[in-house]
Amino acid sequence: MKGVSPLEVVPTQKKTTKASSIDLLKILVEQGKAQLKLQTQQLAVLEKQLWELENPVETRPLSDAEMKKRVLAFETRTAYKSSWKKAIADGLLDNVQGLVNECHGPWRENGRTNETVMAAVKKLGKIDSLPWQLFTLQIIKNLHDNGSFWRDSNFDTYEDTASGCDEIVWDAGCEILEASE
Repeated sequence: MKGVSPLEVVPTQKKTTKASSIDLLKILVEQGKAQLKLQTQQLAVLEKQLWELENPVETRPLSDAEMKKRVLAFETRTAYKSSWKKAIADGLLDNVQGLVNECHGPWRENGRTNETVMAAVKKLGKIDSLPWQLFTLQIIKNLHDNGSFWRDSNFDTYEDTASGCDEIVWDAGCEILEASE
């Protein structure tokens, strides 16, 4: 290394060291990403197993498709089936589920309902549980059978609560809850 000062060699070594450190970090980052992907997949499998253990087949919540299928079955009159199907496609089930879910808290509050209703709601458990879904289906069936969805020669989807449908759902739910005790 004749004619080259030691000061000129050191920066070259630092650049080499810096470059190899960056390459090493890149490798570590890629390995970390691969491990994270694998662990995420393993976690999904474990979460599914846990869910299956916590929710035996007989107590599992119904799928959206099954809920719609059951609501569709409420209308048995051939002349009205297509209108009923359209109302469900336009959100009737989702809208009523939303209204029933909004009642969950108030039905559990002292002073908003009677003790019978409060006790019955507590037995139903949390929103989206199978008992809660079956309760919601019962409300829809009762409202359907009583003609509560029929407005202006068509089925109302209960999207606009200005028509009082939230109170109608509240009353129908209270009636079922009071009868269940």
